[in-house]
Amino acid sequence: MDDINLDKLINFLEEEYSVYQQLYTLGKQKQEVLITEDLTGLEEIVSKEENYLNRARELKSSRERIAGNNSITMLLEKAGYPYRDKLIELQEKLSDVVLKIDDQNILNEKLIHNSLQFLNLNLNLVTSNNSQGTYDKRGQLRPKESGIINHKA
Repeated sequence: MDDINLDKLINFLEEEYSVYQQLYTLGKQKQEVLITEDLTGLEEIVSKEENYLNRARELKSSRERIAGNNSITMLLEKAGYPYRDKLIELQEKLSDVVLKIDDQNILNEKLIHNSLQFLNLNLNLVTSNNSQGTYDKRGQLRPKESGIINHKA
């Protein structure tokens, strides 16, 4: 088939699928550490994600070198048995896992956004300038000092 090594291409697609499965699993784990606010766990997951994303880029590049400008759909039109069936299976599996990753990333993004909103609310409460101040030993109103910490302790 037009100088395309389908066996090699299928191997790259299978490995790509495996990498995307790992990314999906890490996305689920990220959800858990975001909920439990485990920053160490989050750092570890992000580091692993970066490694898998780099590998996915390498595989994509290799796949594109083999397939040229042909998409999997274009290759399906030209491929014969048993390649056609395997390409259809991989196309469906890849599409499915990519959609799952997208959904998981949207959920994780919402969790991060909610955490940031909560953090900002707490910071605003702590640094709020709405109060008049505090009272000194004589019962006189002392103006509120700026900043979070009273350095005169």
